[in-house]
Amino acid sequence: MSGGQVSEHLDKTGYNMKKLFPGILAMATIVVVSNILVQFFIGNWLTWGAFTYPFAFLVTDIINRMYGPSDARRVVFFGFIVGIICSLIGTQINIEIAPGTDHNIDFFNEIVMGPLGFEQTRWIATALVDWSVKVSIALIALIPFRMIIISYYARNN
Repeated sequence: MSGGQVSEHLDKTGYNMKKLFPGILAMATIVVVSNILVQFFIGNWLTWGAFTYPFAFLVTDIINRMYGPSDARRVVFFGFIVGIICSLIGTQINIEIAPGTDHNIDFFNEIVMGPLGFEQTRWIATALVDWSVKVSIALIALIPFRMIIISYYARNN
């Protein structure tokens, strides 16, 4: 590449990152919020993070449809990197939300523990329920996603 081509490539890359910034910000926000909310249970089997993470699917698909797969990969990569860094910084902040015993631990100790032990059983059960909710939300979210894409293509064609 000649000097002019390198400069042109860097300008183009800078433009791409500028246009992808909202997607990267959205992805990073979803990662951070999901990492926080996965710590809080709804009942005994489900975490709040299961309701936020499926939106990463929508961000990825919208960017893919608007700008193509390579830009969608950039959004996922940079969004996750920023989200993980923010999440790691957040783990250094200790806030006690509510003192007292964890009713979820009591429930698992009494009823569910079984041969795998407490931690493995809780992890498996929570993972299965959270995954089911994520898939359900992703399928339900396809309706507004499809409407956004149809609207985008109608304006640009």
